[in-house]
Amino acid sequence: MVMGCVYHGSCALLGSSIKEILDPTHLTSIYNKLFIPVALLFILGIVYVSLYLGFTILKGRSNFKKIVACFVPFNISVLIYLIDYLSDFNMAWITVSAFNISILLFLISCIVFRRKH
Repeated sequence: MVMGCVYHGSCALLGSSIKEILDPTHLTSIYNKLFIPVALLFILGIVYVSLYLGFTILKGRSNFKKIVACFVPFNISVLIYLIDYLSDFNMAWITVSAFNISILLFLISCIVFRRKH
């Protein structure tokens, strides 16, 4: 969630500081050059953490039931994006915050599906 806040906060700073100087088309091209690589790094980080968590849970090296491996953040994000892409349902606010929502749902699933000893 911290990564999402840093990313979106830095985008807002760029936009608010130079929106008066540049036309929107030029601002978009600057945005793409500066922040798309950063976004890709964040996405790769989420994928890496999700894979690590998923395999750790599937191998039984955690206190969670194996079903929690289905709820890793990357899987939930992909599901959100697929619903948005394949349906007519307006999910604009959900897709923007898909990674943050996926982390929240993962944490909820960890609470719900923890092993009882």
